Amino acid sequence: MMQKISLLKIYKSSKGFTMVEIMIVVVIIGLVSATAISRFFNRDNSFKEEVRNFKLLTSSLHNSAKLSHLTFRIVIQMGDESGDGPHKYWVENSTKAGAQISEKDSSEQRSGFTKNTSVLKKEMTLPNGVKFESVEIAGEDQPITQGNAYIYFTPQGLVDESAIHISAGEGLDWTIAIHPLTGKSDIFTTKVLLKDLRNQ
Repeated sequence: MMQKISLLKIYKSSKGFTMVEIMIVVVIIGLVSATAISRFFNRDNSFKEEVRNFKLLTSSLHNSAKLSHLTFRIVIQMGDESGDGPHKYWVENSTKAGAQISEKDSSEQRSGFTKNTSVLKKEMTLPNGVKFESVEIAGEDQPITQGNAYIYFTPQGLVDESAIHISAGEGLDWTIAIHPLTGKSDIFTTKVLLKDLRNQ
């Protein structure tokens, strides 16, 4: 009799999952999926917002340079010295009215600029997972992929023709192309090289 009872218990316990257990598993899977999707779309939205803000910034700097008779520049920092760390950008302006641009990376020129907080209030840091992949500037032999890149806006209304490539991984690559005469930016939802932009 004892043996029959224990066999019956074993049989009952090996029937499988109850409906309640299955529902709990489904709810857990649903919550995990919803969290992952929410994170993906939040990152996607913040990425798009960053690109739009950058587009507005270039137009604003083009006008500010002409009105103030100062040369402005966007400084794009691609990580720290080791290539890691957050990717940032900020605005600087020349300390002398009508300053002309010649050698872009000279220490003399760098000392002639100061951070500007009237056009852009503070340094902007790209969201986690988003980075400046490279910056192409007309006149430069190679794309800039590390350190700082400088895009200049002169009082004469001229702007460095450039293509800024921003990536969030997983095939999410955008290009901000800055026009040299108008300072306006075009946005492409793929990586487009500067040479290809000229042919469009």
